[in-house]
Amino acid sequence: MLYISKYIPMYFLFTLFLGLFLGTGQLSAQVVDKPLSPAVLAAIKHTAALKAGGLVVRLPSNIRKLAAMRAVLDTAVMDEQNRARLSRSIAATEAETRQQNLEIMTAFKQAYRLTPVVFVYDTASVQIRAGQRSGFVLTDKLELNAAASIPAGPFMSVRVGYSDPGDFSGAEGLIVGDAALTDVSGPFPAAVSFSNIGYLFGGWLNPSSASQKRYTRAVQKLSRKLREAVGEWGGLGEG
Repeated sequence: MLYISKYIPMYFLFTLFLGLFLGTGQLSAQVVDKPLSPAVLAAIKHTAALKAGGLVVRLPSNIRKLAAMRAVLDTAVMDEQNRARLSRSIAATEAETRQQNLEIMTAFKQAYRLTPVVFVYDTASVQIRAGQRSGFVLTDKLELNAAASIPAGPFMSVRVGYSDPGDFSGAEGLIVGDAALTDVSGPFPAAVSFSNIGYLFGGWLNPSSASQKRYTRAVQKLSRKLREAVGEWGGLGEG
């Protein structure tokens, strides 16, 4: 009895170790076999689309705002002074919109290297959703390039605006969407907000470059997030 009792502690230790080992293996198998959530499956799909077709960036046209201003100019009764003021406002809005879009283009060209990028105006949304692929792609000078087209297969899109475009609420920034131009949700990168504090501070120090830096920082952040997504989900669902 004394001889047997001497080895009882070792027997229990061995049994405990074996139980932990088998239990860990069963747990690992359960984790591997556990179905992926719909959100993760969507992230894998979006990552594959990004790798296949790159990004289509929809630049703001401000077409509704400009149309409303022109309608007032054409129909409203006003004196020459107010008419001239409104005409200057229209011209200023057009110039500001063009400058904003050139800066967004520059930001992507400088800070985004992950995939090809195609630029269109947000007015092309109807054609894209209808399946059209050409006739609205822009050149570096924001002119129509009849020879260019967006990818025929899957791709991801980016718009410039608010996370809730219906009432202009939420953060303003770069909002990620799919090929149907529908905003995506996490865990795939869904949006990158513009840095308003940095923009205000930069505008005080160097107003001529503050806006460009604001867009470039946002694109850098978007690029980093998308690269991380490709690293995490890019190999899943293949083969």
